[in-house]
This record gives sequence, structure tokens and C-alpha cells, in this order.
Amino acid sequence: MHQSIKVIASVALLFLSLQISAQNNAMYQLEKVKLADFNPQSPVVDSNANAVVLADIGSSEFEDNAKGDFFIVYKRTKRVLIRNKNAFDLATVKIPIYVGRTVIQEESFEDFEATTYNLESRKIVTTTLDMQSVFKEDYNKRTVLRKFTLSNVKEGSIIEYKYTIKSPFSLFYEHLRTWQFQGKYPILWSQYHITVPPMFSYAILRQGNLNYTIDTSKAIYKTFRVFVNGDAYTHDEVYKFSGDSKYRLWAIKNAPAVKEENYAPSFVNYITKIDFPLYSIHYTPSSPTIEIIKRWPDAISKLLREPDYAYTLNAEMTPWLKEDLKKFDSMMVPLEKAKSIYNYVNNNYKCYNYDASVWLSEPIKKIHQNKTGTVTDVNLMLMAMLAHEGFDVHPIILSTKDNGYVTEEAPILQQYNYVIARVKIDTSYFLLDASVPKLGFGKLPTNCYNHSARVLDDSTTLIRLNNDDITEAKSTVVFMGNDEKGDITGTYNSTLGDAESFDLRENFK
Repeated sequence: MHQSIKVIASVALLFLSLQISAQNNAMYQLEKVKLADFNPQSPVVDSNANAVVLADIGSSEFEDNAKGDFFIVYKRTKRVLIRNKNAFDLATVKIPIYVGRTVIQEESFEDFEATTYNLESRKIVTTTLDMQSVFKEDYNKRTVLRKFTLSNVKEGSIIEYKYTIKSPFSLFYEHLRTWQFQGKYPILWSQYHITVPPMFSYAILRQGNLNYTIDTSKAIYKTFRVFVNGDAYTHDEVYKFSGDSKYRLWAIKNAPAVKEENYAPSFVNYITKIDFPLYSIHYTPSSPTIEIIKRWPDAISKLLREPDYAYTLNAEMTPWLKEDLKKFDSMMVPLEKAKSIYNYVNNNYKCYNYDASVWLSEPIKKIHQNKTGTVTDVNLMLMAMLAHEGFDVHPIILSTKDNGYVTEEAPILQQYNYVIARVKIDTSYFLLDASVPKLGFGKLPTNCYNHSARVLDDSTTLIRLNNDDITEAKSTVVFMGNDEKGDITGTYNSTLGDAESFDLRENFK
């Protein structure tokens, strides 16, 4: 939110019933677990399904508070049947919680309930989990995880959990959460609704080809008082205006599972889901429109001015790297020197998180001291060293296959989870990822080949990283013959390509 504007309170509200007509079968509260839930009958459930999501229901609402600000209140309830041990991992749940600069700015995690249901002698036995069993786990600079594991989970158990997350709007307005109607397991009922005040303009970005069982919209009429702070020349003012809040509801019944294929784009790129990027805010007729999503050149320029990048990529700001890099002073061939610096980082820095963000988890000097960090930390460390030695190096941001496609036309930085380096040597460009052990100079893991990536420089170049770009030099030699007894014998020798070799090394490790 713009710092000079606060919403004081809602003074008039015409409530709209959330009851949708009966034929739509909208669901706002789950019924009690019944015997039939342990053996669901659905066209999307077959014997190969290790789990079945019986229901997944969520909502995002705006709520004002006594401080004159907004909360975004996100609620979710999920019920899952675990059919066999291959789906036991679903009993451990990790929920991202966004943080600001202080604990006070962190999203709150409330109204938590978690229950395991087991069928014993045709009776349903429950095991509950309390809030003390929810742990906090650091994830990256802007995110922590709330993590819990449901108790007494067996083959045939039903697990259910629900929670509320309250987000201070002025810090987290870009995080109106994505809703996925599909996943790796069949979902019998998935439903999501939002209610957005008229001053906020969110885009609705749909992906996937499933038909919606419910796709409806309503209007909720509200009147707001908006407080605008004055300055040395103007007085504080209170504005009163009315408008229709936008209420939207979507639901899909019997969403089939989406299977992953090796060396193919992640299923996340094909599932039916909706994203809600915030484009602009316009509080009052006389106040200016605040653009949240700008043009790519503006967004990149702003990002490169932030300390994470401005400090890291400026050789004058990293004199403490000189001692580390003096071992490369005698190398006069640029390509040889770049490879040596890459190998040094690759062999000496450990990556603990490959699903990060475009920001550092901590200052670059601390990463240098600890020799550990996220994929963004490690690769920005590589870029700091290359920049210190005079190389023309720029960051590239991308979204991995596991993270899904991005909206290329708009700089929605929250969609990106991976940073690599691009270095220019003579007339050639090399894409580098030093975070993956033994990957090799100029190589990228297959997870990075997810359609496109964006160079963070004045050109704002969009580069393509498609699966077809992965070239595999693979050879197979077979010798066949007859032994002394006349039986056919032979030898087989196969040399794998880069991607297959890397995957084989990872499997052995």
C-alpha cells in the first residue's frame, strides 16, 4: 500500500449471501467424514491412484482492521485419502509464510486444525494434532515454512487440515495466492473464491483445459472511508467512496491426476490453475493510480538497484574477494580463468535450496564467509567473483520446470525461483550454474529448461530454454558373436549424454 494512504474502517456494508444456488453445489464447509469417504467412487479414481484428494476448499477475502489497513485473509481446508504407503509423504505438510523486515510484519498463521481418520471395525477413529506440533522452518530471505506431520497415518487413512493466514496488505499485496485445481493425485472437489475491493485491480490468469463446474461472479456493495496523510503543506483528509467489490467463485468436480514424464515440462505447466497478479491500486478519484506491475525495463532497473544486485555486481563493493581470487591472477586466457573461478565456486560452496527466489537469503559477504546458500546465493557469489575479475557478467532469472511457466509479458518476479549467470567471453555467451555439483562449465540442469528466461541488463533480453535445446551426445556399441559351444554372446557399451549422465550420478548419490 502507498505509505500515505490508509483505510480507516468500513462504515456501510450491504452483505451478499454466500449461498450459491443448489444446482451449483458450492461448498463452504465440509461435512463430517463418513464411511463412503474411505472408498470413493469417481471416474477419475482407479487402482493406480496412491491417494485421492476428497476436497480442497479455499478463499481469499479482504478485511480492514483498527489500524486503518487491510488484511488479506486466506483460508484453506483440505481432506485427502491416503490409499497406500506411496503417499505417506502427504502427511507432512509445508505451508509458506511470507515475512517482512521484522517479526511484526510476518503473516500470521491461525485457526489451525489437523485430524487423522482411521476405519477400525467399521467405526471411524480420530487422532488430532495441536498447534504445538507445528514447527517453523527457514526457507529463504522472504519466506518461512509452517511444517507439521499428521499422527497415526496408515494405509487407508484420511487426513484433514485447515488453517487461516492473515497477510498485512501493505507488505504482501502481490501474494494473493494461486489456486491449483489439479495435481499429481485425482481431486474430487476443488473450490476457490475471492472477494476484491474496487480499488484493487487484479488480473485473472487461467491455465489448463478442464471445464469449470462453477464459474460465477457477484457484486458486494461497500462504502469505505480512506485516510490520506498530509505533508508540510497539506492537511490530512478523509475520503468517502462506494463501489462494488468483485466476488468470484470457481469449482471443478472430478479433476484427473496429471502424470509427470521424464525430460518433459513439469505437470505444473499443464494443470488447471488460476493466478492473481495485482496490476494497480486506485484508492480515490483524486488519488494517483499506483502501478504495481510495470514494464520489464522498469522492473529490472529497480531490481538491479537493490543491494542484493547493486552491491554484488559492483567490483568496487567487494574488495574482500581479492584474497580469494589472487590464485587466478596468473591466468591470462579469459576462458581458462572463467572456468577456474566457476570450478572454485562449484567445489567450495554448498547449495541447500534449489527452489528459492530472485533475492539473496542473506548479504553476499556472509554467504562468502559461510560457503553455503540457496541457488541464488551461490550463483550471485559466482557473478561477484567474475565481476571482480573484470568479466562481462549478468544475472538471468527463470522458473524451473517444478515451479511452472511464468507470465512472460509482465514482470511478476514472484513467479521466478532460480538465478543463473551469463558471462560473455570474446564473442561467445556462456550460461553458468555453479550450485549443482559436478554439473560442468556452460551446462544447466534439465530442470532449468522451462521455456524461457530473462536477462537482467539494459536489453531485458528474453532467451529461450526449451527441452529441444538439450543436445545429447550418446553412443552405443554392441559386439555379437558365437562362443565355442555355438551360443550367441556379446558385449554392450553405452556412453550416456550430459543430461542422462547427470541424472545417473544423482541417482547413485
